[in-house]
Amino acid sequence: MLTDAVAEHRITPAVNHGKWKPRGLETEAPGVGWKGASTMISRKSPCIELARICCLVLVSGCGSEPTAHVRAAASPLSATTGVCYTVQGLGPVYFEGVDLQTLGLGPQGAVVGTRGYGDERRGFVFENGTPSPVGDLGGGLSDVRAVNARGLAVGGSKTADGMYRAASFYKGAAAELGALEPDGSSWSMDVNDLGLAVGTASKGGTAHAVAFRRGQVIDLGTIPTGGDTYANGVNDAGDIVGVGLVDADNGVWQAFLIPAGRPMQKIGTIDGAGTSSRAYKVNSAGVVCGAADAPGGYHGFLYRDGTMTDLGALEPPEGESPWSMCMDVSDTGIAVGVTLGNDWWWHPFVWSSAEGIIDLNTRILDASPDLILFYASNINSVGQITVYGVDTTTWENQGVLLSPVTCP
Repeated sequence: MLTDAVAEHRITPAVNHGKWKPRGLETEAPGVGWKGASTMISRKSPCIELARICCLVLVSGCGSEPTAHVRAAASPLSATTGVCYTVQGLGPVYFEGVDLQTLGLGPQGAVVGTRGYGDERRGFVFENGTPSPVGDLGGGLSDVRAVNARGLAVGGSKTADGMYRAASFYKGAAAELGALEPDGSSWSMDVNDLGLAVGTASKGGTAHAVAFRRGQVIDLGTIPTGGDTYANGVNDAGDIVGVGLVDADNGVWQAFLIPAGRPMQKIGTIDGAGTSSRAYKVNSAGVVCGAADAPGGYHGFLYRDGTMTDLGALEPPEGESPWSMCMDVSDTGIAVGVTLGNDWWWHPFVWSSAEGIIDLNTRILDASPDLILFYASNINSVGQITVYGVDTTTWENQGVLLSPVTCP
């Protein structure tokens, strides 16, 4: 079972065995442990503790890097200069750790996440200026990770008999999505606009990638080495991205892409440096967002059709290697994520091909002077961004929705 490590925010690999629960699901204080957390970052071994997986196709092998393929509506990588952002506060939220990107964002600006409601941990949907808690599966705990254009949200919940199961949430009501074993656990981390939910499920002591579709739990298997395998994102075409454990002894994880209807294919590192890579999201054009070993550091990347773009990083502290992670990419190729600054704090970034990597804190027009933003989680098709911040008067983690405007 995964241990509760939210308050530590360490980035350490962990293996799921049998009945596991997503990391941090029993921590009640929404603001626990962010202050100073950036000093605990290990840039070489980000944790992959919470399963996030899915697809309509079965994993049938793992080739080398993906080959080029034709898309009917592929959008070129593009960016807009001179963009600033207004701030809408979402209130206190749980921050699960750098590798878990839990503040989801829908195409119309609906935000989902998890926060404390009294003594209970509840998922919420934030629309029209109001956060509304969702239901649960009988165990008094719920957790929401993503929402699609139709308002269908996914995540997980605790059942009345103490199991942790993947769940969907529609108009606040929770419905179980199932598992691979009667006494096994599951969780969902993403859903596309066609209703394909994606996540993970335990099987024989190992985390398997799964898809949840029309009442079925589809086992997508594991990476060819047989290690824990997680899919983190799915687009409407059915392309899946994620990560698998390829060397448990040395904690090596490798990113993969499953193009719709095709076998799993590996995504390598930046310029062949090191061995580790991870993939988190894929946009409608098939552009993959992730992070990988890079010459002299660990950087966020964008990947498409065999070409990897290094997103770089902010200047690190003296004596440290540059570090960044891409957590999401919009359909126009704007990337968001987190990077380590020379002040030892995490900084949220937005990246464009025109401007490169930009600290989002430098583009905010109306934020409170007590609010520091530290992690950009998701971006939608209109350029809105969900970001975690910290209120320096209370040290509580705060959810923030940024909306793009022209810089004055």
